[in-house]
Amino acid sequence: MGVVAAFIAAAFASARDLTSKKITFKLDGTLNTFGSFAFALPFYLVALIIAYFAGMNVFDISSAALFIIVLRSLSDSCAEWTRMQALTLSDISLVVPFLALAPVFLMVTSPLITGDPLTPYGIFGLLAVTAGGLYLYRGQEGTAKKANRKGIFIAILASFFFSLNHCFDRLAAQRLNPLMASFLMTLFAALLILPFAVRKEDSVSKIMKAKKILFGRGALEMGFMICKLTALKYLQAPYVVSMTATAMIMSIIGGRFFFGEKELGRRLGAGIIIFAGVVAVLFDIIRN
Repeated sequence: MGVVAAFIAAAFASARDLTSKKITFKLDGTLNTFGSFAFALPFYLVALIIAYFAGMNVFDISSAALFIIVLRSLSDSCAEWTRMQALTLSDISLVVPFLALAPVFLMVTSPLITGDPLTPYGIFGLLAVTAGGLYLYRGQEGTAKKANRKGIFIAILASFFFSLNHCFDRLAAQRLNPLMASFLMTLFAALLILPFAVRKEDSVSKIMKAKKILFGRGALEMGFMICKLTALKYLQAPYVVSMTATAMIMSIIGGRFFFGEKELGRRLGAGIIIFAGVVAVLFDIIRN
């Protein structure tokens, strides 16, 4: 169940990232980040109403779970803002492998925050994911545009924040229904970003002009979060993150076909290395 949910989450993540890249042509990083949270909320409300009338127990919330949700919302606001900034500055096929570097940070953050131990196969998988990102960057120092390099470094910072997200997600998934946990995380994150979004000039009109695509991305965001948290109920955070890293390969190919981005061979080669790390993680899960 956890493995299937993780790979479905990867498909949602790839579609979401491609949509996010398209929105960067319409909105800056701050408004894009706010839109990613705010336009997912209507879909959550509909899902919660359906769950309530279906008799599902989704409204049982403890104070400990709420505290975790608040921490996660803080880290998620930082993660989403840096991710949107990176996508704005650089090609999506260049940025997403560095957004996939969260596993290397999880080698430290996961044992400290969630207490989940790492196995030799798991460590190999995490290092392979990191190696794929480093291979992609090799040679970029002299050829990439300054904006691309800046986007890469911001993407690495985003990966750190995402590693914190994954740890808090793991803790929340053990205490709350995935639907309710996803909704609260998204709601609190939207409220945190709101003061910065309203300061932007013509923020409301700019967001409304992009509302159709923002609603589409909101639906993808909800699908990703629910599937990811479902996977985290059964699997450790580093394993789920490694499997959802397969979204990066889909995003690289999508970046070539939808946005005409270049250097597909190098970037896809990095994706294959990262996929090897995913296979190692899957082997470790099956072995145990």
